[in-house]
Amino acid sequence: MTAIITPDDVKQLYPKSAEMDDCLLQEFICVVNQADQCLAGAGYADCTIALMKKSAVAHMVYSIQITGFKSLRSPTGESVTFNDIGTTGGLDGTAYGRTVLSLDTSGCISGVIENTSASRFFISVGGC
Repeated sequence: MTAIITPDDVKQLYPKSAEMDDCLLQEFICVVNQADQCLAGAGYADCTIALMKKSAVAHMVYSIQITGFKSLRSPTGESVTFNDIGTTGGLDGTAYGRTVLSLDTSGCISGVIENTSASRFFISVGGC
């Protein structure tokens, strides 16, 4: 079993993530959790996995906060936000991402979060 992280864990590592709704933070955590099987198989300690996962989520949050949002709102009030994090240079573009790269020698998390300038996130903002 791999480490389980929460929005509060991410907020402790990156306090500015408190500006985001917990629902959205949980969606980022869900993306990172896709690496769980690989992380478990790589034999990392739970504390290392927790740090990598929190850092990966902090990287994604930081990336969208510094590049800004571009959003559309439908007539029904639903909103869709598009964001390109390519300007951060992938995981090596933030201190949080570099932490992931230095600890995750098996490439488990970078396999989930592409480490390319073409990385893009599509975020749907509304209910969980």
